[in-house]
Amino acid sequence: LETNHYDMNMVWNMGKFLQSAAIAEVIPTDIDPNTYYRLVNASSKTFVTSGLDGEGNDALWGGLDRAAANRTAGTIVKFEQEGDNYKLYTQGLGFGNVTQSAQVLLDGNGLFEITNNGSLFSFRDVNSTDATYNYLHLQADNRIVGWENGETTTASKWYLVPVKELIVDLNPVGSHTYASTFLPYDFTLDPRFNVKAYKVTHAEGDVAKTMQVEDIAAEEGVILVGDTEEDNFLLLIPGTATSYFSDNILSGTTTRLPITEEEKTTLFVLGNGSNGIGFYNPSSTTLKENRAFLTADAVTGEATNGLRLEFGGETTGITATETLNNANAPIYDLSGRRVANPVKGIYVKGGKKIYVK
Repeated sequence: LETNHYDMNMVWNMGKFLQSAAIAEVIPTDIDPNTYYRLVNASSKTFVTSGLDGEGNDALWGGLDRAAANRTAGTIVKFEQEGDNYKLYTQGLGFGNVTQSAQVLLDGNGLFEITNNGSLFSFRDVNSTDATYNYLHLQADNRIVGWENGETTTASKWYLVPVKELIVDLNPVGSHTYASTFLPYDFTLDPRFNVKAYKVTHAEGDVAKTMQVEDIAAEEGVILVGDTEEDNFLLLIPGTATSYFSDNILSGTTTRLPITEEEKTTLFVLGNGSNGIGFYNPSSTTLKENRAFLTADAVTGEATNGLRLEFGGETTGITATETLNNANAPIYDLSGRRVANPVKGIYVKGGKKIYVK
C-alpha cells in the first residue's frame, strides 16, 4: 500500500489560514433558513457563542477560535424569517435587543434587518429602543453589544459559516469512553466513528436501562459510548432525527444552570462513581450546558448510591476488578473526567471513591 506523508508545518499553517480567513466557507449573498450557521466577526475573525454575563443571564459573547467553536453548541445559529426580518437563535434561545454598549442577552426580544455586501453581513435590531446604536457589534472585551454604523464599522460586520459538524468529546473510563449530550437541534452521528448513542428508557433501584438510537433528536438527552478508549470524540452532523424517543426519560439543559444543595439530591448526572459508570447526584453547584441528566421523579426507588447503566441486559460499569486497583490507577472526578493533578475533593480511583486532602 502506498503511504501518505503529511508536512505537519503545512497542515498547521493551513489550519491557521482557515481560522483567520473564515470567508473560505461562507455563503456569498444569501441566507438559507434550513441551514445552521456560525457567526464570525469580520474584524477579529473569531466566533460568537452563548454564555453567561456577570449577573448569570444568558448572553452573547465573541472571541472563540475555530477549534473551540467546533466543540461548542452555543456557536450554532438558526435563522427564522418573520416578514422581511429575522429572529436569530442559539441553544434554542433568541437573540435579545441591541442597545448602546449593553451586552446582548438571549431573551428573544430582538428582530433583525439583515443587509449584506457580498459575503459581509450586518444585523440591525428593528425592535431596539435605541435608534442609533442598534447594530450587532463585537466589543474589545468580547462582549456582543449594540453599536452604530453597522454598514461601515468592521467589528459590526459578520461572515456566516455553514455548520458542517459539532465535535463532542468523550471521557475515557476503563476500556470505553463516555459522554452525555442534550442539544437544541437534530443531529446524526458520523458513521466513521465507533461511537453509539443510547436513550434511557427505565430507571429503577440502582440500574438505568438503555436502548440504542441511530441519531439525536432536538432536546432529547442521550448517552454516547465509544467502543475503545481511543474513541475519545465524535462528529455530529446537522440533520433530521428519525429515532423513536417518546420513552426516553433523560432530561437536559442547553444553558448552564446553578443548583442548590437541596436540588443536588433530586438530580443524577453521568459520572464514574462508586458503582461504576452511571448516574449520580452532582457534586458541582452548576449543571453544565448541553448535558443530559435524570430527575428523581423519573427514577423508581431511592437510588441512594446512584444508577449503573445497563446496555442490552448487561450492566456496565468500572469496578475494582476492571481497573488497575493500585497506586498507578487513573483518577477521575465525579463527572467521569480523568484528572492528572487532583486538588482537594472526592475522586474515583480503581472503582472506589477516594478523598484528596
